[in-house]
Amino acid sequence: MIDTIQLPSGVLVIIDPSYLAMYNSILFDVSLQVRKLSVFIDTKQTGEVDILTVISNEGGFGERVAGTKLIFNTERKSKERKKLGDCGVDSGRLIFFDKSNLSILQQCSCVNSDELSEYSHVTSTGFGDGLYPVFVEYDAYGNINSIEVIFLAEKCERCGTSLMEGNKLCFKCDLLDRS
Repeated sequence: MIDTIQLPSGVLVIIDPSYLAMYNSILFDVSLQVRKLSVFIDTKQTGEVDILTVISNEGGFGERVAGTKLIFNTERKSKERKKLGDCGVDSGRLIFFDKSNLSILQQCSCVNSDELSEYSHVTSTGFGDGLYPVFVEYDAYGNINSIEVIFLAEKCERCGTSLMEGNKLCFKCDLLDRS
């Protein structure tokens, strides 16, 4: 599923919508700020950005959101992919928005309503609450090509269980190998 979001200032905020009331605009005065609860990225790119939501039906749990990717440019080849940090989630959802829309979003009683679609993009997470990794892909000149939040991780090479970033075997299979 593809959606769009406007970034008038070029500063993207990714946060659990239930945390919005705790923040004020003074926190958004840095070009890149990663916290355990949220990610703030000065993309240095303004205007409309495509958002791709990937749906998975693996594991017999039904359809779930596997990840969300903001696509800034498809013409430049990505050279480097970096993990920026993790977004903490307590409501089973993440919201993506431009920092200039913070006060509008803080005044709304429901961040899931259709009236907010022009100000933000809200998505559910694949597993609900937890910490989810945020990655940025850069081109050869250091420009951002995409930003991705992964909700459903890679699968164990042996049994297919979801893994955290960088592991090849799940905890259970790893223990079997050690015994």
